[in-house]
Order: sequence, then structure tokens, then C-alpha cells
Amino acid sequence: MFARTDHMGRVEQTVDTAVLEKRAWRVTAAVGAVAAVVGAWAVVRYGGELTGQWFPVAVLVAISLLATASPPRVSWMSVVMAADTLPVVVAGVLFGPAAALVVGTVGTVILRQVAERKWRALIYNRAALGLSAVASSFVYRALYAAHLPSLSLRDAIAFVAMLVVYSTLNNGATAVYVSAGRGSRVGAEIWSVIRQEAFTVVGAAVLGPLALVSYALLGRPGLIALVVPVILVNRFLARYQAYTRAFLAAVESLATALGAKDQVTLDHSRRVGEYAAQIARQMHLSETQVGIMYYNGLMHDIGKLGICDELLKKPTVFTPAEYEQVKVHAALSEQFTAPFWRVDVAVRRMNYTSYHHERWDGRGYPRGLAGEDIPLGGRILAVADAFDAMTSDRPYHKGIRKEEAYRELIRCAGTQFDPVVVRAFLESQGVEVPPSYDQRVRAQEIMARRRRAAAAVLQPTQS
Repeated sequence: MFARTDHMGRVEQTVDTAVLEKRAWRVTAAVGAVAAVVGAWAVVRYGGELTGQWFPVAVLVAISLLATASPPRVSWMSVVMAADTLPVVVAGVLFGPAAALVVGTVGTVILRQVAERKWRALIYNRAALGLSAVASSFVYRALYAAHLPSLSLRDAIAFVAMLVVYSTLNNGATAVYVSAGRGSRVGAEIWSVIRQEAFTVVGAAVLGPLALVSYALLGRPGLIALVVPVILVNRFLARYQAYTRAFLAAVESLATALGAKDQVTLDHSRRVGEYAAQIARQMHLSETQVGIMYYNGLMHDIGKLGICDELLKKPTVFTPAEYEQVKVHAALSEQFTAPFWRVDVAVRRMNYTSYHHERWDGRGYPRGLAGEDIPLGGRILAVADAFDAMTSDRPYHKGIRKEEAYRELIRCAGTQFDPVVVRAFLESQGVEVPPSYDQRVRAQEIMARRRRAAAAVLQPTQS
């Protein structure tokens, strides 16, 4: 399931929201139409199996609603995680596609969406989850025709196939919807959603067979035992949410500490975070990546906590020796922030804070990386950081006008900056990219390659 993230509300939307709204409604209508046809077929073909089974199906609906009553939220995620997969799968195994349809559409309603009148999200979720439930239950029946599960290999294969189909359809539909509503790439959203939903699918794979055994031993009362794993899974997800909130609180605390030392640097970091998020969205990255880029921007200069105040607030240009001391802040930023990123496997490798002074031509620091060897997040931060540095007043220089900074970014695209990222930034700001941009970039890159080749020739060889 999905819900719009709200932690980036401060960032200006750089896409046509009216166009995205229409696109999202078209996707909703298309998926809804397919779901309606498939649902009607399931009722006609398998509806008879519900005779005398309404009580256990109602129990599964109630348990599923319990799972989605107040699902945990993680601020940078584009989906809502809940333990509702388990009741849907159990219904599909025990009572067939029609029962899976009922639990998938009715039992997975998020009451908050009803209260907030998010009708499009509500309709889309009903269609996508109902379609996924019917298709996965049908696959199970096609592979294992018996009405009661067993411990056979064939049953196990059918159950795994059912989970794969349910997860693929549900996650794929969610990614398509989020992509349509956000303007991001479907592929980026698919991987984002899969990472976020992996735990619930694994939980269903482990707990599903236990629930089926409970039903086989105890009959209908055994279904009530599903309440226990659902509560446990939701508790785990709530704990996960607490960990991620602690991560964000730690980030804000670090930013506050930086502000206590240098308010100018903190204000700069917030603006860099906003610019970085805008670039990421303009490049159609997933909403998770957009959020993570904001926090990278917020923390990119945290390493300056390790630099003495006299240097940070010096009103004149740094000497070469002082500049070498200041350059250390990039590596320090990565060291200071590394422990926080470990809180979530989805963002563990998304600490880009040490790359914001790397250059496209390889003449940056601290690693001297070039081109696409620099992570994309680092290349985005480099553009966002440079633009705000140029347009902001500092103790040693007065900021220039935005129009001048745009021209400087264009001039340095292909040498200092990734030209693709520069283009995305300009477009996110509503700036027209000059027709000669690509030609200028190619010329810049050719000159940069020649300089690197000449430097390599002049470099003394090791004996």
C-alpha cells in the first residue's frame, strides 16, 4: 500500500502537479477496470466456495483490518507497511480466490485514508490488492487443486508461487501508482517498494504455514490465533519506525549542533538539502531517494564541527595551508554521519556527504574521483552546494545573482559538474537550457581529457 510522504513538504514541487494528478487517475481507472473484470470472474467461478464459510472469512477480514488500523509510517518511504499480507494469503489458500478478493479489498482498507478522504488512493489500493489476491489464489489452486493444504512438496511450491505472484503484482502496481503521482521512474520505485515491503512478504512466508497448520489442527478457532502474529509483526514494524525516527532526530540534533557553532553553515545546509531534493525529483528518482538526498544535503557540512571557529568565520580568503585544513571537513562529514545511516538497510549505502567536493574531471577531493565513479548522490550534492555557495553571502565574499550562478554552472558543466545533473537542476528551477549546452559540454569534456592525459605524461615515472 502507499501514502504520500510528508517530510519534504518544504520543498517546492518542480513538476506539473495537474498533469501528474490526471496521470494518477488514469492509472487508477485502468487498474480499477482490470480489477473489476477479474473480481467479477472470481465471484462467478469461485463464489460458491464461500457458502458456509462467511464466518472464517469475516474473521480474516477483521484480523486484516486490525493490521491496517494504525500502520507504522517511515517518513522517507512512499508506502505504508502493514501485516495484512498474511490474512489475504491464508484466505486464498483455504477458501479460494473469491475469499481472497473479499479479504484483499475489504480487509486492507486504511481507515486513515477514509478519514482524510483520499479517495483515489483508497480506490487504487482496493483494485490493486483485490487483483493481486485473486491472481495469487488462482495460481495456488492451479498448482495445488486440493481444498486443504498439506505438507507435500507440491503444496509448498504452490504456496511459494502464490506469494511471489501476490508480491510481484502488489509491489508492481504500487510502484506504477507512485511513479504516476510523483513523476519518478517506475524502475526506481519498484526497487524502493520491494525493499520496503520485503519484511511483510518474508513474514507471510514464515507465518503462513504456521497459520494453516493451526487451522488444520483447531479448525475455525485456529484462525483467531492469527491475531498473535499480526500483532507481533505490527509491533516489529512500530519498533522499526521508532528506529528511523531516532535516526531523523539524530540528524536534526547534529544540524542543531552545527547551527550553534555556525548558523550561516546550517542555513546553507538546509538550502542545499532542498536543492538536492529538487534535482533528485527532476531526475525521476524514487521518492525514497528524494527524501534521502534532502538529509544528505542537510548533513553534508557536518564535518565542519571538527574545524576551528577561526577558520570557519575568517573574513578573508583562506591561505593554502588553511584551505587544506578546511578540506578535511568532507571526510569528517562521512565519519560523523556513518553510524546513523546503518539504521535502515534501504539507505545504508546512501551516505554521500563526503562526495560534495569531488569534480567531474577528477580534480576534486577527498578521493579525486572522476565521472560516474562519483556516486550520483555526490554529483547532485556538488551542484546544489556550489549553487548555494555562489548565491549566498559569506564572510569572505558577497553572493552573486542567481542568473550569474546559472551561467557559471553551465560554464563548468563537463569539467567541475556532471552535465546531466546541471541540466536537471536548471530545469528544476525553470531555467531554459541553452541550445548550445550539449555542444559546450562535449568541448569541455574533450579539453578535460586532454589535460588529464598531458598531466599523466608529465608525471615522473616510478623506478
